[in-house]
Amino acid sequence: CNLPPSTQGILRWVLFGLVILSWIFGIVAVASCKFLEINSSDFGMFSAYSESRERCIPYAKDASFDGAENAARAFGVLMNLTLSFAMTFIVGIILFIPEGKLTKILWMVCRGLLPASAVFSVLMFSIFGNDACTEDEFSVDCSTSAAGIIDSLNIFILIACTVLCCLVQPPAEPVFAISIQLSKNVSKEDKEVADKSDSDPSKPVAESVEIEVRDGMPVIKQEALPNSSPESNKKSNRPGKDGDSGIDSMRPPNRVSGPHNFTAGEGEFEA
Repeated sequence: CNLPPSTQGILRWVLFGLVILSWIFGIVAVASCKFLEINSSDFGMFSAYSESRERCIPYAKDASFDGAENAARAFGVLMNLTLSFAMTFIVGIILFIPEGKLTKILWMVCRGLLPASAVFSVLMFSIFGNDACTEDEFSVDCSTSAAGIIDSLNIFILIACTVLCCLVQPPAEPVFAISIQLSKNVSKEDKEVADKSDSDPSKPVAESVEIEVRDGMPVIKQEALPNSSPESNKKSNRPGKDGDSGIDSMRPPNRVSGPHNFTAGEGEFEA
């Protein structure tokens, strides 16, 4: 089903929390020494609770187990392995791995690992098929202990994780990649605004005015400052009618009154 992006985002974070919680419950269920209670004595997959020492005691290396107990131990290990891979992939996709072909493949793998973990979690209860619980001659009472109850809850959590993983898609951007991308966008926008303000032709052009005396006549020179636009520089340096630059064309015209002698080469003439 096609859920809105906002809804998928919320459900994705719910999946994120549930898969971590399920992983913790799975470790507790397998490592605890209180999965099965037989006549008020607690037993686990790999250890048993000692009333005298008040702590968990690992089974001896040469201890013998029947088929049901060995199967439950194997299913417990498989459940932890599949759930650990699924949790690692989901957390990595949401937090670190960018969107791509690898992300889609890992998400599809998680859709297979989560239901497999739920099945292995159910099969862990095959420990109740051991000889002590099934043989009438022992007359024992077998019931679920604390870790067994946790494993029962974990089955429902894994089913919920499977449904959520199938409903939502991997995120377009992981959490940390989003923060990096946002910082890059902000700096890029600031740079564009700064470039636009520098090249705005409507802004006034600052100029410096300098008066220079050439051949006894004052000449006004105008120069644009470095922050002026290229158009302003072209305008200020536009050549005059006589072919000279704009600076030279601003020289005031020579006014001649009365007789003056001009020298041209070696000759003289009178105006």
